[in-house]
Amino acid sequence: MEIQITKIDLLKKLIDLLKEISSEYPLYINENEIVFQSMDSSHSCMIHIKILPEFCQKFIIKEPFTIGFSVEKLQMILKTTGASDTLTLMCNPGSDTLDIHAQNVGDHKNSRYSLKLMNIESQFNEVSIEYDVEVEINSSIFNKIIKDHYNFDSNIIINIFNNKITFGIQGDDVNCLVEISDVVIHANENENENIPIVTGKYSSVLLNSCVKAGILTNKLKFYLKANADTPLCCEYLVDNLMIKLYIAPKIE
Repeated sequence: MEIQITKIDLLKKLIDLLKEISSEYPLYINENEIVFQSMDSSHSCMIHIKILPEFCQKFIIKEPFTIGFSVEKLQMILKTTGASDTLTLMCNPGSDTLDIHAQNVGDHKNSRYSLKLMNIESQFNEVSIEYDVEVEINSSIFNKIIKDHYNFDSNIIINIFNNKITFGIQGDDVNCLVEISDVVIHANENENENIPIVTGKYSSVLLNSCVKAGILTNKLKFYLKANADTPLCCEYLVDNLMIKLYIAPKIE
Protein backbone atom coordinates (compact mmCIF):
# COMPACT_ATOMS: atom_id res chain seq x y z
CA MET A 1 0.00 0.00 0.00
CA GLU A 2 1.16 3.50 -0.86
CA ILE A 3 -1.22 6.41 -0.36
CA GLN A 4 -0.40 10.08 -0.79
CA ILE A 5 -2.63 12.81 0.68
CA THR A 6 -2.39 16.59 0.42
CA LYS A 7 -5.68 17.47 2.16
CA ILE A 8 -4.01 17.51 5.56
CA ASP A 9 -6.47 19.79 7.36
CA LEU A 10 -9.40 17.66 6.21
CA LEU A 11 -7.62 14.50 7.31
CA LYS A 12 -6.99 15.98 10.78
CA LYS A 13 -10.68 16.82 11.18
CA LEU A 14 -11.55 13.30 10.10
CA ILE A 15 -9.28 11.84 12.80
CA ASP A 16 -10.83 14.22 15.36
CA LEU A 17 -14.22 12.77 14.45
CA LEU A 18 -12.97 9.19 14.80
CA LYS A 19 -11.70 9.98 18.29
CA GLU A 20 -15.22 11.04 19.34
CA ILE A 21 -16.47 7.47 18.86
CA SER A 22 -13.59 5.11 19.59
CA SER A 23 -9.89 5.08 20.52
CA GLU A 24 -8.92 2.19 18.25
CA TYR A 25 -9.89 1.38 14.67
CA PRO A 26 -9.47 -1.36 12.14
CA LEU A 27 -8.75 -0.06 8.65
CA TYR A 28 -10.14 -2.12 5.77
CA ILE A 29 -8.09 -1.51 2.64
CA ASN A 30 -8.70 -2.60 -0.95
CA GLU A 31 -8.15 -1.23 -4.45
CA ASN A 32 -11.49 0.62 -4.46
CA GLU A 33 -11.60 2.22 -1.00
CA ILE A 34 -10.29 2.57 2.52
CA VAL A 35 -12.88 2.06 5.25
CA PHE A 36 -12.80 3.02 8.92
CA GLN A 37 -15.48 1.29 10.96
CA SER A 38 -15.93 0.97 14.69
CA MET A 39 -18.44 1.28 17.54
CA ASP A 40 -18.39 3.27 20.74
CA SER A 41 -17.87 1.52 24.09
CA SER A 42 -21.63 1.23 24.73
CA HIS A 43 -22.27 -0.25 21.26
CA SER A 44 -24.89 2.45 20.73
CA CYS A 45 -23.11 4.27 17.90
CA MET A 46 -21.25 3.00 14.87
CA ILE A 47 -19.13 5.15 12.59
CA HIS A 48 -18.44 4.19 8.98
CA ILE A 49 -16.07 6.32 6.89
CA LYS A 50 -15.15 5.48 3.32
CA ILE A 51 -12.23 7.16 1.52
CA LEU A 52 -12.26 6.84 -2.26
CA PRO A 53 -9.09 6.79 -4.42
CA GLU A 54 -9.94 10.25 -5.84
CA PHE A 55 -9.41 11.77 -2.38
CA CYS A 56 -5.71 10.87 -2.66
CA GLN A 57 -2.91 12.11 -4.91
CA LYS A 58 -1.60 8.58 -5.13
CA PHE A 59 -3.54 5.39 -4.35
CA ILE A 60 -1.70 2.10 -4.87
CA ILE A 61 -3.22 -1.01 -3.29
CA LYS A 62 -1.93 -4.33 -4.59
CA GLU A 63 -4.12 -6.60 -2.47
CA PRO A 64 -6.82 -6.18 0.19
CA PHE A 65 -5.82 -6.32 3.85
CA THR A 66 -6.74 -4.95 7.28
CA ILE A 67 -4.69 -3.06 9.85
CA GLY A 68 -5.47 -1.65 13.28
CA PHE A 69 -4.25 1.58 14.84
CA SER A 70 -4.58 3.90 17.82
CA VAL A 71 -6.35 7.18 16.97
CA GLU A 72 -4.42 9.02 19.70
CA LYS A 73 -1.02 7.96 18.34
CA LEU A 74 -1.92 8.83 14.75
CA GLN A 75 -3.27 12.17 15.93
CA MET A 76 0.06 12.90 17.66
CA ILE A 77 1.84 12.43 14.35
CA LEU A 78 -0.64 14.52 12.35
CA LYS A 79 -0.26 17.43 14.79
CA THR A 80 3.34 17.79 13.62
CA THR A 81 2.25 18.31 10.01
CA GLY A 82 1.20 21.54 8.31
CA ALA A 83 -1.57 22.37 5.86
CA SER A 84 0.86 22.51 2.94
CA ASP A 85 2.54 19.19 3.71
CA THR A 86 2.21 16.09 1.56
CA LEU A 87 1.61 12.93 3.56
CA THR A 88 2.57 9.49 2.27
CA LEU A 89 1.35 6.36 4.06
CA MET A 90 3.03 3.03 3.32
CA CYS A 91 2.31 -0.46 4.61
CA ASN A 92 2.43 -4.03 3.37
CA PRO A 93 0.08 -6.90 4.31
CA GLY A 94 1.43 -8.62 7.43
CA SER A 95 3.53 -5.63 8.49
CA ASP A 96 3.31 -4.49 12.12
CA THR A 97 4.05 -0.83 11.34
CA LEU A 98 2.57 1.97 9.22
CA ASP A 99 5.29 4.17 7.70
CA ILE A 100 4.38 7.84 7.43
CA HIS A 101 6.36 10.40 5.46
CA ALA A 102 5.51 14.10 5.76
CA GLN A 103 7.15 16.36 3.18
CA ASN A 104 7.06 20.12 2.78
CA VAL A 105 8.89 21.21 -0.37
CA GLY A 106 8.68 24.91 0.44
CA ASP A 107 10.26 24.50 3.87
CA HIS A 108 12.73 21.83 2.64
CA LYS A 109 11.49 19.60 5.47
CA ASN A 110 11.06 15.82 5.52
CA SER A 111 9.76 13.93 8.52
CA ARG A 112 9.46 10.16 8.78
CA TYR A 113 7.46 8.22 11.34
CA SER A 114 6.77 4.57 12.01
CA LEU A 115 3.45 3.87 13.77
CA LYS A 116 3.09 0.58 15.60
CA LEU A 117 -0.01 -1.24 14.39
CA MET A 118 -2.48 -3.10 16.61
CA ASN A 119 -4.22 -6.45 16.39
CA ILE A 120 -7.90 -5.56 16.64
CA GLU A 121 -10.52 -8.28 16.53
CA SER A 122 -13.18 -6.98 14.21
CA GLN A 123 -15.58 -7.92 11.49
CA PHE A 124 -16.56 -5.57 8.70
CA ASN A 125 -20.32 -5.00 8.64
CA GLU A 126 -22.04 -3.63 5.56
CA VAL A 127 -25.16 -1.95 6.91
CA SER A 128 -28.24 -2.36 4.73
CA ILE A 129 -31.42 -0.78 6.09
CA GLU A 130 -34.43 0.36 4.08
CA TYR A 131 -35.41 3.60 5.79
CA ASP A 132 -38.85 5.20 5.60
CA VAL A 133 -37.69 8.82 5.43
CA GLU A 134 -34.69 10.74 4.10
CA VAL A 135 -34.09 14.30 5.35
CA GLU A 136 -31.74 16.83 3.74
CA ILE A 137 -30.68 19.66 6.03
CA ASN A 138 -27.81 22.13 6.24
CA SER A 139 -25.39 20.61 8.74
CA SER A 140 -24.72 24.00 10.36
CA ILE A 141 -28.41 24.20 11.36
CA PHE A 142 -28.31 20.69 12.79
CA ASN A 143 -25.02 21.42 14.57
CA LYS A 144 -26.36 24.52 16.27
CA ILE A 145 -29.53 22.80 17.46
CA ILE A 146 -27.61 19.90 18.98
CA LYS A 147 -24.80 22.02 20.49
CA ASP A 148 -27.29 24.48 22.02
CA HIS A 149 -29.53 21.83 23.56
CA TYR A 150 -27.65 18.57 24.15
CA ASN A 151 -26.91 19.39 27.80
CA PHE A 152 -30.58 20.13 28.61
CA ASP A 153 -31.33 16.42 28.93
CA SER A 154 -29.76 13.06 28.17
CA ASN A 155 -32.11 12.49 25.21
CA ILE A 156 -33.34 14.42 22.18
CA ILE A 157 -36.56 13.40 20.43
CA ILE A 158 -36.57 13.78 16.63
CA ASN A 159 -40.00 13.90 15.03
CA ILE A 160 -40.99 14.21 11.36
CA PHE A 161 -44.50 15.17 10.26
CA ASN A 162 -46.13 17.47 7.68
CA ASN A 163 -42.82 18.07 5.87
CA LYS A 164 -41.29 19.51 9.04
CA ILE A 165 -38.79 18.21 11.53
CA THR A 166 -38.76 18.93 15.25
CA PHE A 167 -36.15 18.39 17.94
CA GLY A 168 -37.74 17.96 21.36
CA ILE A 169 -36.37 17.85 24.89
CA GLN A 170 -38.29 16.75 27.95
CA GLY A 171 -35.92 17.46 30.81
CA ASP A 172 -36.44 17.56 34.56
CA ASP A 173 -36.29 21.36 34.57
CA VAL A 174 -36.62 22.43 30.92
CA ASN A 175 -38.87 21.35 28.07
CA CYS A 176 -38.04 22.55 24.57
CA LEU A 177 -39.27 22.09 21.00
CA VAL A 178 -37.33 23.37 17.98
CA GLU A 179 -39.14 23.21 14.63
CA ILE A 180 -37.32 23.41 11.29
CA SER A 181 -39.27 23.79 8.06
CA ASP A 182 -36.33 24.63 5.74
CA VAL A 183 -35.59 20.98 5.00
CA VAL A 184 -36.13 18.56 2.14
CA ILE A 185 -37.91 15.37 3.17
CA HIS A 186 -38.32 12.33 0.93
CA ALA A 187 -40.37 9.25 1.67
CA ASN A 188 -39.18 5.82 0.70
CA GLU A 189 -40.41 5.00 -2.81
CA ASN A 190 -42.64 2.29 -1.31
CA GLU A 191 -44.48 5.01 0.64
CA ASN A 192 -45.65 6.70 -2.60
CA GLU A 193 -44.10 9.97 -1.44
CA ASN A 194 -46.52 10.25 1.48
CA ILE A 195 -44.33 11.38 4.35
CA PRO A 196 -45.01 9.10 7.32
CA ILE A 197 -44.87 10.35 10.88
CA VAL A 198 -41.57 9.13 12.34
CA THR A 199 -40.41 9.66 15.90
CA GLY A 200 -37.22 8.54 17.62
CA LYS A 201 -35.45 9.27 20.90
CA TYR A 202 -31.64 9.40 20.79
CA SER A 203 -28.76 10.05 23.15
CA SER A 204 -27.90 13.76 23.31
CA VAL A 205 -24.22 12.94 23.84
CA LEU A 206 -24.06 10.68 20.79
CA LEU A 207 -25.88 13.23 18.62
CA ASN A 208 -23.35 15.80 19.77
CA SER A 209 -20.60 13.47 18.55
CA CYS A 210 -21.95 13.99 15.03
CA VAL A 211 -21.30 17.72 15.24
CA LYS A 212 -17.60 17.36 14.39
CA ALA A 213 -18.58 15.77 11.08
CA GLY A 214 -20.65 18.88 10.35
CA ILE A 215 -17.54 21.08 10.19
CA LEU A 216 -16.36 19.05 7.21
CA THR A 217 -19.36 19.87 5.01
CA ASN A 218 -22.74 21.61 5.07
CA LYS A 219 -24.35 18.65 3.27
CA LEU A 220 -26.13 16.39 5.73
CA LYS A 221 -28.71 13.72 5.12
CA PHE A 222 -30.24 11.63 7.80
CA TYR A 223 -32.47 8.63 7.58
CA LEU A 224 -35.16 7.40 9.94
CA LYS A 225 -37.51 4.45 10.13
CA ALA A 226 -40.81 4.16 11.96
CA ASN A 227 -39.62 0.90 13.51
CA ALA A 228 -38.69 1.84 17.09
CA ASP A 229 -35.48 -0.20 17.28
CA THR A 230 -33.89 0.96 14.00
CA PRO A 231 -30.86 3.28 14.33
CA LEU A 232 -30.81 6.83 13.03
CA CYS A 233 -28.31 7.26 10.19
CA CYS A 234 -26.51 10.60 9.70
CA GLU A 235 -24.71 10.81 6.36
CA TYR A 236 -22.26 13.62 5.60
CA LEU A 237 -21.30 14.17 1.97
CA VAL A 238 -17.75 15.40 1.33
CA ASP A 239 -15.90 15.20 -1.99
CA ASN A 240 -14.70 11.60 -2.35
CA LEU A 241 -15.51 10.86 1.29
CA MET A 242 -18.56 9.18 2.75
CA ILE A 243 -19.21 9.56 6.47
CA LYS A 244 -22.06 7.72 8.18
CA LEU A 245 -22.91 7.56 11.85
CA TYR A 246 -25.54 5.13 13.10
CA ILE A 247 -27.10 5.93 16.48
CA ALA A 248 -29.29 3.43 18.27
CA PRO A 249 -32.61 4.77 19.58
CA LYS A 250 -33.53 4.87 23.26
CA ILE A 251 -36.27 2.31 23.81
CA GLU A 252 -38.36 2.53 26.97
